[in-house]
Amino acid sequence: GVVSGALFAFVDDDCLVDRHWCADALRYWRSMPEHFLLGGRVQLADPADLPFTIKDVADAQLFHHGVHPGGFVQGCNFMLPRKTADRVGLFDPRFGAGGRFRAGEDTDYIIRAHGAGVPVHYVPDMLVLHRHGRRTLPEVESLNRGYAHANGAILAKHVVRHPWLVKHLLWTLRSALRERFG
Repeated sequence: GVVSGALFAFVDDDCLVDRHWCADALRYWRSMPEHFLLGGRVQLADPADLPFTIKDVADAQLFHHGVHPGGFVQGCNFMLPRKTADRVGLFDPRFGAGGRFRAGEDTDYIIRAHGAGVPVHYVPDMLVLHRHGRRTLPEVESLNRGYAHANGAILAKHVVRHPWLVKHLLWTLRSALRERFG
């Protein structure tokens, strides 16, 4: 189908939107430059869920090469103007639920937006509560393996145009080895 509108907002179906979300989003939209991608805070909706796929940082942040793009802005809570979506393009269907790599559509989009000169912001308001339902370590580990698989595909896709991603791969490998071998 055809999508119309001046502002696109992405909130997952397992999220509850804070009552101030729309007012926050509109306030930011009015204060941002012509092109931007903006993501907000993601907290747990159910305290029985494990603290995974959330971002609960109190300070605003601007994306740069020193920050890992995965999870900088959560795919379950972000917005951008239509003009920015036209500049960056459609989501890559190989990433995300139902795609070949099952995850990473938000990370891929952040890298592409940043590469197109679009500032990517995280703000602590624009809150959504995520009800992801994962309560056991094996459930989180399975999801994390899917994220790692998608991150490898993202690196392969973008490393030539964005070689700064290699350092994030090395940091991730170092962390994994430390976790595995103490």
